[in-house]
Amino acid sequence: MTIMKKRFSIIIISIIACLLVVITILIIHYHRPKSLLVYNYKKHYSVIYDDYPQVSVKLWVNEKDNPYFDVSNIEKAVVTTDLDSYAVKISDASVQDELSYYNEQAGYSASYTVKWDFVSDDLITMNNAVLNVYFKSNESLSINIGNLCFQKAVNNHVAKVSKIQSIVNDLGELDTMVAIKMVINSEEDCTLEQIIPISSSITINNDYLLVNSNKEIDNETSYTEIFGAAYSPFNNSSTNFNTIVLNKKINTELVIPLAYSEKEFVDSLGFILVFNTSHGIVKQIVNPYCLFSTANLGYVSYEYKIVAN
Repeated sequence: MTIMKKRFSIIIISIIACLLVVITILIIHYHRPKSLLVYNYKKHYSVIYDDYPQVSVKLWVNEKDNPYFDVSNIEKAVVTTDLDSYAVKISDASVQDELSYYNEQAGYSASYTVKWDFVSDDLITMNNAVLNVYFKSNESLSINIGNLCFQKAVNNHVAKVSKIQSIVNDLGELDTMVAIKMVINSEEDCTLEQIIPISSSITINNDYLLVNSNKEIDNETSYTEIFGAAYSPFNNSSTNFNTIVLNKKINTELVIPLAYSEKEFVDSLGFILVFNTSHGIVKQIVNPYCLFSTANLGYVSYEYKIVAN
C-alpha cells in the first residue's frame, strides 16, 4: 500500500511538472508573436541638431504587445550605409495604443528613436541607411529607413526668411516637392552666394532658379509651367550658382527648383544659406519644415520580419 502511494505521488508530481513546463511555453509563446510584421517606407530625413543627431523611425506593426519595442530587450543597434556603418543607440521604442490600418490589416503605429554619438560641423549624409536592431533573444530586425542628412545648428542670422511654400506635383508614382518658394529680407546689403539643401540626394538646379519672377504660383502649379517644358526634376545639369544681390530690408522672392537623384518621399527639407556680408562669409540655417502632407502619399512600403541569428 505504501509503495502504491509513493508511485501515485510520483505520477502526480510528474504531471504537475509537465503542466508547469507547458504553461511556461504557452506564456512565452503568447508574449512573443509567431510572425511580427513590421512595415515602413523609405523616406528622406533632413535633421538639424544641437547636441547629437537623432531621428524617429516611424513603423507599423501587427502586434501591440511584443518584446521588440522594449529597449531593455535590445542588445545593440547599427546603421549601415552605402559607404560605412555606425554604432547607434535606440533611446526610445514605443507602440501606440490606438488601432491603425494598413492594407486593411488592423495594427499599430510604432517607432524607434535612433541616436548617433558623433558631432561634426560638416554636413553629414548617409545614403540608403539600414537600421539593424539586435535583441538579447538572439534575434534581429533590419529596416531600410532611407536617406539621411545631418547639420549641426548654427545660430547666425543675416536675413529673415518667410513665406516658405512647397510646390508639389504628382509624378505618377509619388507626390513630389518640385520646388520651394521663399522670401528673403536681409538685415544689410549683401549677396547670397549659395543655397545648399540639407539632403543627401536633393540638389538645386541653379540654371532654373527664379528671382522676383512675379509668376502666379500655387502649391500645385506644374513644374513645366514654372520652369518650362525642358525642365525635369530628375535631371540636374546646372552650372554654378549665380550670385544674388540682396538689398537691405528689401524682399527678394526666390523659386528654387529641386532636382532628385532618385524618387523618394520627402515631406520636409531644410537649407543652408551662404551669404557674403560686411563680416565675411556667413552661413544661416533654414530649419526643416513639414512642407506638405497628403492622405495619398503613393509611397512604396516594405515588409520586415524578426529573424533568428
